[in-house]
Amino acid sequence: MKRFKYMVFLFALMVTLGHSVRAQKIMTLEECRNQAIEFNKSLANADYKRKEAEANKKAARTAYLPSLSASGSTTFMPDINLKGTDGAFLPTADSEELARASEFSGTSNVWMPGIPLDLEDLTYSSVQLGIKQPIYAGGKIRNSNKIADKAVDISNEAYKLKYSELIEATDKAYWNLVSINEKIKVAERYVEMLTELEEQLSNYYEVGLVPKSEKLKVTVQKNEANLNLIRARNGNKIARMYLNRIIGMDLNSPIEVEGILNEQVSLPTMENSVEKAAESRAELKILSGRVSISELQKKIVAADYRPQFGAAVNYSYMDVKDFQTTDGNIMVAAQLKIPIFHWGEGKHRKNAAQHSIKQAKIQYNDTQDLVQLEVQQAMIRF
Repeated sequence: MKRFKYMVFLFALMVTLGHSVRAQKIMTLEECRNQAIEFNKSLANADYKRKEAEANKKAARTAYLPSLSASGSTTFMPDINLKGTDGAFLPTADSEELARASEFSGTSNVWMPGIPLDLEDLTYSSVQLGIKQPIYAGGKIRNSNKIADKAVDISNEAYKLKYSELIEATDKAYWNLVSINEKIKVAERYVEMLTELEEQLSNYYEVGLVPKSEKLKVTVQKNEANLNLIRARNGNKIARMYLNRIIGMDLNSPIEVEGILNEQVSLPTMENSVEKAAESRAELKILSGRVSISELQKKIVAADYRPQFGAAVNYSYMDVKDFQTTDGNIMVAAQLKIPIFHWGEGKHRKNAAQHSIKQAKIQYNDTQDLVQLEVQQAMIRF
């Protein structure tokens, strides 16, 4: 009976260990990167912003094209009770002075027919169809399209920045876990070595070859090594949870990483690093684009106070039920708008736009200095 219970226990233990081994997923660095890219919400949001900018760019292009609009309405007026008028002979006057004074002496032989109208309610409908084409808008359409183009460039750079930050965070978390795993192996071997040394010193102490103090020193070192091993294992759990968070897995997922720390690391070439950073860093490209947008927005403000010219073609049709139906009418119109006086509004708006440009330039220059400082620090470290 005891032997049977022992076999059942061993079988259950083997099944548990088998599940544990199968549950641990060994992931490569490339797999962690791909999973982080698929999961990361900030990167997905940056991608949506990029698509939004592309859509806004296409929408801005349509401002050059004529716009077609249609509208219609129907009105019903119940219980209106419109009555017609009877026919009658027109009145007459003996002289022109009496006619002007509305003094009539009789009736003439001129018959005015009545209006045969008898409507209890009234329904009338109208339809309008119009085409508008801007011809000159003071440069507003052209500059708006340039802003849309810059917005696309900025959104692309923002996506690249988020992507590179995510890859950097994933790599750091991955290699941090690899490093801690190596530290655990070293700590385990160190504990094993101290355990063997403690046993040897215990044997030497029993035969009087070493004093007890030497044995106690090794025991203390072994206890410290065990404590460091516990710390390393706890650090391994934290590092694994951090990597799980980045790649979108459950924090307690028992993943493992494969990788070997390479001591022969090739350092990047630091020649012309400051110039290269100024040309390629996404942060600077984004801020440079914002400076350009601020300058274009100032031009759009100025366009609001320049002459604007456009043309339109309209078609209208109206129908009054049981009364009158009109043929469709076509109207061609041109409109010229010339701003004359707005109490200095244009000047103030231009000043506000100029201040916005200065803010964007200050932020760009400040970030440029920080990038140069970052590159210099990296050069010193290497």
